[in-house]
Amino acid sequence: MVGEYRIQRKLGAGTFGDVYAGEHPLIGKRVAIKVLNQRFAADPLMVSRFIAEARAVNKIRQRNIIDITGHPGRTSRSVHCRCYHCTRPRRERAPGRRP
Repeated sequence: MVGEYRIQRKLGAGTFGDVYAGEHPLIGKRVAIKVLNQRFAADPLMVSRFIAEARAVNKIRQRNIIDITGHPGRTSRSVHCRCYHCTRPRRERAPGRRP
């Protein structure tokens, strides 16, 4: 568990952290969870950049850029994470329907 979300699987990894697929166990909301690497989570400057990025992304408001819906903060695993709303992949959408 990260915050209120149950981790389902790893989606990818990068220099600054990993991204996991997750789901809220009670309401079923699907999310992607970006977890800051522990090395960077211990650095206040990197944590502030991580949070600043989240704030900047939410100001854009463009349909091709996701909204950040939460920031559980420091977890029991001593990392920082944030949750993004996940939409269904294009192949799962009904034909002719827009996202």
